[in-house]
Amino acid sequence: MIQTEMSLMQSDFTLIKELVKGDSTRWEKLHPEKMFLFDIVSNKRNSFDLDKLDYLNRDLKHTEVNKAQLNYRRIIQNAQIHAGKIAYNFKTYNDINLVFNRRFELFKQVYLHKTCQAIEFMVAEALVAANPVFKFEEVIYDPERYLRLMHDDLLCLIKKSKKPEL
Repeated sequence: MIQTEMSLMQSDFTLIKELVKGDSTRWEKLHPEKMFLFDIVSNKRNSFDLDKLDYLNRDLKHTEVNKAQLNYRRIIQNAQIHAGKIAYNFKTYNDINLVFNRRFELFKQVYLHKTCQAIEFMVAEALVAANPVFKFEEVIYDPERYLRLMHDDLLCLIKKSKKPEL
């Protein structure tokens, strides 16, 4: 069995950062035919991207807000590239409209709910208080340390810690 090593070049990392940030200015000049990549990852044009579909489906699944999952596969399968941008088939209009309706419902019933906002403030305060111990501002520049530290159990680590500062 032949193993191939795939290595990323600095230009790959630059592209990935630009895709995540949605900064298409440099890419637009170099490769206008591939602007659709920004539509997939962080769509500044119409705010319809895979990140949104992922978190909406996840949040719909874990909340009492309309349990019906979004039919994003149909949208993706019927999309095509046109003039360097993703174009959606008209027959998926209702599916796309449903995505934005579900997003509105989640904002109205969950994201902006007073209890959720109070919890977000408490978590933020806990992280600020834990910063001198965990040194978050240093960890963000070291991917290995960041991945070891930043996970769903972080608040449990803070809670279970024997350190008096925490």
